[in-house]
Amino acid sequence: MGHGKVAIIGAGSLGSTVAYSLILRRMVAEILLVDINTDILQGQILDLSGAALGTHTIVRAGTFKEAGQADIILITADVLKHQHESQLQWAMRSRQLLDSITHALLPIQPRAILIVGIDPVDILTRHLQTTVNLPVKQIFGAGCSALNTTRARHWVAQMSEATTDSSVQLYVMGTRDLPVIGWYSGLVDGLSVSAIPQLTFHRPLLERILAADRIKEIKEYKGGAWYGHSAFLVKLIRAAMSKEATIHVLSTYIERFNTCISMPVILTKDGVKQEVPVPLSPEEQGLLTTAVHQAKKDFDETMIS
Repeated sequence: MGHGKVAIIGAGSLGSTVAYSLILRRMVAEILLVDINTDILQGQILDLSGAALGTHTIVRAGTFKEAGQADIILITADVLKHQHESQLQWAMRSRQLLDSITHALLPIQPRAILIVGIDPVDILTRHLQTTVNLPVKQIFGAGCSALNTTRARHWVAQMSEATTDSSVQLYVMGTRDLPVIGWYSGLVDGLSVSAIPQLTFHRPLLERILAADRIKEIKEYKGGAWYGHSAFLVKLIRAAMSKEATIHVLSTYIERFNTCISMPVILTKDGVKQEVPVPLSPEEQGLLTTAVHQAKKDFDETMIS
């Protein structure tokens, strides 16, 4: 039987998939689903309540005020990017939506963990960290770098014929537009990935795979991408409710960069504890520096506009 209360802001496909997964895993005692579209909200509650039968998990519609008192607040409500809209215009509208959500959540209980599950994740996470009265460590985001890390580890495990994905230690950092593979420090069963000829030979293929916008491709086929992302969000929620410290690639404030960017960090029930040091080659460090500069530029533009 689970414990704690999770509030999910946004009852669309992503939010409802996360709720459904939480029910099946019996991870939490109560799930609050919040959405301004009352028809969608009511429909999701009726549907999810059927999945919750016999699980001891309470699923109900909640108000924004109630959500502000939850142990974990996950934001999945977003705005669609218009066809002829610039990235900056979209980011500005996303930030405005986030402001209205967080204002409605007030007062947010001081120990709450606030997770940004939407794009542009780095901009929105940093914006919340500068506007919401919570410690920075309690506000973080889940972007494509987390899924790219999982994808890269699976690729390396297959190419090296490793026993399991868990035997691979490799991180993908940076941003959606500039993923940085920590190849220099990557390990497979304790052996450097650079020491395995087939991995070195096919490394450009991995770079092309990660550079491709998988989410955009999925959306072109079926209008949205949420299963892979929701799976990681559920892992994050479990980690944020656990007494054990675990490592995840999260969009969070990195003090040495003075911005939000996806990096491997240690996550506890109190939030992000610290960055995990990852040795980088000069080339990787250069790519990461470029990603940091772009992340700062993108955030600063939304503040000026």
